[in-house]
Amino acid sequence: LHLAVQTKLGIPGDWKKVNLGGVEGSIDMPINGFPGELKTSRKWTIPDLPEERYVRQLHSYCAIEKAKTGYVWVFYINPNRTYAGDKSTTPEFRMWRIDFSPVEIKAERLRLLHGRAALLTALETKNPNKLPLCEKWLCVYEGRGKIESRCPYWQDCRPRGRFGKDGKPIKGCE
Repeated sequence: LHLAVQTKLGIPGDWKKVNLGGVEGSIDMPINGFPGELKTSRKWTIPDLPEERYVRQLHSYCAIEKAKTGYVWVFYINPNRTYAGDKSTTPEFRMWRIDFSPVEIKAERLRLLHGRAALLTALETKNPNKLPLCEKWLCVYEGRGKIESRCPYWQDCRPRGRFGKDGKPIKGCE
């Protein structure tokens, strides 16, 4: 769906590849000359602010590009939907402009470079214990009344606070 929206807008997939010392990314689209991230969401309500994980990804791209501004553009597939299915929905777009200070850009550049170095060390030593936690959504799925691990490496990693002694994810873990 993501690629279909970009194609319809005339924007090629993987609009711009970026790299900061081996940390690679792919900015989805330019918006007013700044990095723009296009997301799709199945959420039934449209929030006042974009999801924090979308902003963090944009922050990384802005830091790599040394851009003080970026945009998060979300295509909500079924806003206002109800469980009963008694309300029809029309997909909607929302866009947020996000501004970052020079200090935030510099700090994010350092975080990316240190994260890469930590990952390389973990791979070399086969020890992930000193890595920062990955994004929760990559590690654990919570939705539709269930919670389960989704990371293929959780058996090796099992981040403290996300998994119980039985190896199963902890509800509400951070």
